[in-house]
Amino acid sequence: MFLLKVVPVPPSRFRPATMMGSMTLESPQNQLLTQILTQTIKLRNLHNELTTTSRKLQLEKHLDSTKIAALQTTRAKLYRQAPEACVGMEVVVNSLMNSTKNSTTMGPGKLPPQGIKRILEKKEGLFRINMMGKRVNCATRSVISPDINIETNEIGVPPVSAKMMVISSSSIGNQPSINRDVSPRKDFDRDEHAFASKLGCPKRGADDCQQQQSIFGTDLGLGNPLRCLIQDDIGSGGWMTNVDMCVNRDDYYQIIYDALRPEGNYSGQGRAITVPPNIWKTVPMWTGTAHFDNDEKYYPD
Repeated sequence: MFLLKVVPVPPSRFRPATMMGSMTLESPQNQLLTQILTQTIKLRNLHNELTTTSRKLQLEKHLDSTKIAALQTTRAKLYRQAPEACVGMEVVVNSLMNSTKNSTTMGPGKLPPQGIKRILEKKEGLFRINMMGKRVNCATRSVISPDINIETNEIGVPPVSAKMMVISSSSIGNQPSINRDVSPRKDFDRDEHAFASKLGCPKRGADDCQQQQSIFGTDLGLGNPLRCLIQDDIGSGGWMTNVDMCVNRDDYYQIIYDALRPEGNYSGQGRAITVPPNIWKTVPMWTGTAHFDNDEKYYPD
């Protein structure tokens, strides 16, 4: 259960009115916010009436039995309306956050106003929110299918399509004017070229080794490989060699540990060799080049 005391309201410039001919239509977000204001006023009025009625029953004991019975009936009615108003407030707030929670009956062909969740998820797709293997059906359409035999860097192809994709002769890459070699037709991040002949097939294995190079350090401590672009690693290496790049002791040890830890959940044995900090006062700090100096102690060649 979540208790929300303040509702976030975007500025009016993000809720502009829509002109349709000579008519001015209010923003759908304003409709939801108006419903929240209406329910707030309703709850406040019920609270004030209930407080006033209860105070009259306590203080004005000299009233006759008819008026007392009327006040008791009114208070009982207000007690029944208060939970309904609270539920109504919950419904309109949920509609603002998620339009699928909107229980308002709309007209034929009309949808409820979009909530905050729907606006934020406008550009999300199945291939973006699902990190799993992709499969190509017999219509050569990409679909997502959970399969223990398909890795995140693999695509399942039906046998009929796979037999038609066999290359029996040399093919031309995407950019023959830039890369005129005949074997490997790839750049370092694998996104532009294809191998032009069977001579390039062995080279492709070396170009595709990023599955073993990129380790995901936040995957519950498992250290499983994660598909990403190798230029990200190259960019990180250039960023670490900046002049103003300094890290504290915790970050330095973490980077060294991630660099030395092999794949899997095995952390090795023995003690790690470190280098002295480049800055001692006021806090020990290591520059980015210190990490490369540290790695040379393990790989002297």
